[in-house]
Amino acid sequence: MNRFENRIVLITGAASGIGEASALRIAQEGGSVICADMDVEGVEQTVSEIGKNGGEAIALACDVSDQDSVNKTVERGVEKYGKLNALCNIAGILRFDKTLEAKMEDFDRIIKVNLNGTFMMCQAALPHLIETKGSIVNMASTAALGAHAWTAAYSASKGAVLALTKCLAVEFGRLGVNVNALCPSSIATPMVDAVVLPEGIDISLLKKVEPFDGKFRPPSDVAGAVAFMHSVASPSFDTFRSVDPAGAALELKTLMLDNVDVISSMNGITVSNGRLNLNDSAIAIRDWNGAADPIANFSATPTSGDELC
Repeated sequence: MNRFENRIVLITGAASGIGEASALRIAQEGGSVICADMDVEGVEQTVSEIGKNGGEAIALACDVSDQDSVNKTVERGVEKYGKLNALCNIAGILRFDKTLEAKMEDFDRIIKVNLNGTFMMCQAALPHLIETKGSIVNMASTAALGAHAWTAAYSASKGAVLALTKCLAVEFGRLGVNVNALCPSSIATPMVDAVVLPEGIDISLLKKVEPFDGKFRPPSDVAGAVAFMHSVASPSFDTFRSVDPAGAALELKTLMLDNVDVISSMNGITVSNGRLNLNDSAIAIRDWNGAADPIANFSATPTSGDELC
């Protein structure tokens, strides 16, 4: 499958985790990948792995919290390949703190990387994406959809990323740019592995954001969703989609609005393109990673305009 043949894709956070997996997946499908990360050694290893598999990629050092670094990364990528077809904003940081003990410097750092970095990358890339009628995938989180205890800064940043994505989807949709967000949870990445939980917390409060089976998914599961969102088939669906590939056990209410397409796992229920699907989340996960487009497997019960619980 060569969905990304002759397409140039910029991925931040490409040194590890979901960013690395997305870079490998898109290169495998024929895309040329601009791999950006602060971890220069790590991002060069990603590019080396892509090259070993016969793919095309370059490594660029980028601090997404610094506007000059962001602008130079986009400029250098476009200078190398002559265009930009897609942007994946995956770089991010996470920490857990008791709210009453959180330090403002830590709060500010998370906002600068997760939110400001996403905005600045979009701002720098959009002029090129308008030219190519390209696409953006922003990495949000189930923290943007439900309550993640002890992550005030992270949850605030990801909630804002989701709101930003909706804004950009409407603002640039008629110019041909497809803007979507992913809301994963419980993904086995170095960022998650490095988390230190505060002492004396009630760990049961984290259960609601975990998949039903309690198993962490590999980054490749999310990479499958990233690839689909950027694929040539994806723009045929209108404007905004939010996806939880891991199927976290969130109790949500989702309002389906005109021209808004939300995909989110809710206790085994998936809502897609104004349609309700009662298949379990494990099926959705296999679909994201499979060759077939997952949208084709969703059931056809219209619910547009209704509130779903």
